[in-house]
Amino acid sequence: MSHMAPDKKGGYGKKEEGNAEEREYAANVNSGKFHLPDCAGIQKANPDNIKRLTCAREDLTGDGYTPSRLCDP
Repeated sequence: MSHMAPDKKGGYGKKEEGNAEEREYAANVNSGKFHLPDCAGIQKANPDNIKRLTCAREDLTGDGYTPSRLCDP
């Protein structure tokens, strides 16, 4: 079962580039947490604080974001 919402092309936001897998995430710029797009934690957040990204998980952790404990992206 995938946690990914379909992207605009009908895919699920995953692609392989080198060793880092890119997928769709939702980052809360206020809390510094990142989530899977369908996570309950991001659904409750202020939409003005949400940044939708397609990148590798390591890119977000490298930028100082921490993964949500609810969805464990």
